[in-house]
Amino acid sequence: MKNSAFLCATCNTEENDQNKIVLCHYYMKCEHLSCKKVYGVAAEKLRAKKYFCSLDCAKLSSHTSSGMENQIMEEIGKVLAEVRGTSAELRKVQDTIGELQRTHNSFAEKVDTLLNEMQAIKEDQQLLKNDVAVLQEEQFAVNETITDLEKQLDQLNRAALATHAVILGVPSSKDEDLKKVITDIALAVKCTLPEDAIVETKRLVSKDGEQTGKPVPIKVIFSDTSYKEELFAKKKCHGLLLSSTIGSNNTGTGGSRIILRDELTSFGMTLLKQARVVQEAADLKFVWPGRDGVILVRATDNSKVEKIRNAKDLQKLQHQHPKRLLDGSLLNSTMLSLNGAPAPKQQKQL
Repeated sequence: MKNSAFLCATCNTEENDQNKIVLCHYYMKCEHLSCKKVYGVAAEKLRAKKYFCSLDCAKLSSHTSSGMENQIMEEIGKVLAEVRGTSAELRKVQDTIGELQRTHNSFAEKVDTLLNEMQAIKEDQQLLKNDVAVLQEEQFAVNETITDLEKQLDQLNRAALATHAVILGVPSSKDEDLKKVITDIALAVKCTLPEDAIVETKRLVSKDGEQTGKPVPIKVIFSDTSYKEELFAKKKCHGLLLSSTIGSNNTGTGGSRIILRDELTSFGMTLLKQARVVQEAADLKFVWPGRDGVILVRATDNSKVEKIRNAKDLQKLQHQHPKRLLDGSLLNSTMLSLNGAPAPKQQKQL
C-alpha cells in the first residue's frame, strides 16, 4: 500500500481518492462511500460531519470527549478561581494604594499648612524684631533723657545743699557744743571762721554707728558757701587730721581720723550705694564720695581713681572689673534694688 492510499475496511481495497471514502473519527478506520451505499448529497453530508463507524464507536468517542472537556473545565475553573482571587487581592492592593494616596494627600496638605504657618511665624518674628529694635532705640533715648534730667535735678539739689557739709570721725561727748567742735576743727587746720559762719550743727542719726564703735557724723550748715570751701581747702592742705588734736582733747597722738565731705543728695546716696554693690561683687578696694556729687573708685592701692557720675559710668565700671560679675540679674538688681546692699570694704574720704 502506498503512503497516499487509504485502505477500505469493508472491501479491503486501496483508494487514492479521499473524496470517495469516510474516516471514522474514533477508530480512524476508512470505508468507501460506495461500500456503505451512500451517494450524492447524502455522501457530502456524511463527510461534512464527524463520522463514526458504529453506534458504540460514537458513544466511546462521546465519553472520551466529555472526560477531557470536564478536565479542561475543571482546569479552567481553577484558573478562573485563581484569577478571581488575584482580582480580589488586586482590588485590596488598589484600595490600600488609594488609602495611602489619600493619607499622602492629607499629609501633604498638613505639611503645606505647617509651612505656611512657619512662614507666617517667621514674618511675625521679623516684625517683632523690628518692633524690639525700635523700642530699644526709644528706650535708649528715654534713658538718655532720664540721665539728663537726673543730672539737672541733682545739680539743683546740690546747689540747695551747697552750704551743707558732713564731718566724720569726731567722737561724741556729754553736753558737747558742736558749733565749738567745728570751730576747733577749723582752727586745727588754720582756718578762722567768723561767729556767724555756722548756722546749724547736729549729729546725724546712725543705724550702726554706736554698735560698730564709729562716731556719729556731724551735719554742718554754713551761712555762706565761701566759709565751707575755705574750710575744705585748708583741710586738704593740712592733710591727715586726728580727733586727738582737736580742742581740749588735744593729746597729740591717737584718736580717729576726721573726714570732711559734701552732704550727698538723694541721687548721690543712691549712686554711692550702687557703687558699693559693684565694689563687693568686683572686689574693688576703695569707694568713697568726692566733691560735686561724684563717687570715686579705686580698684587697688596703685590704680587710678575712676569717677562715677551716673548709671552709665557705673555700668562701664562693671564691665571693666568683671571678677565675680556680673550677669544681667545682678546688673539689674544693682541698678534697680539697693535695699540690703553690702557694706563697703573700705571707704576713703577727704
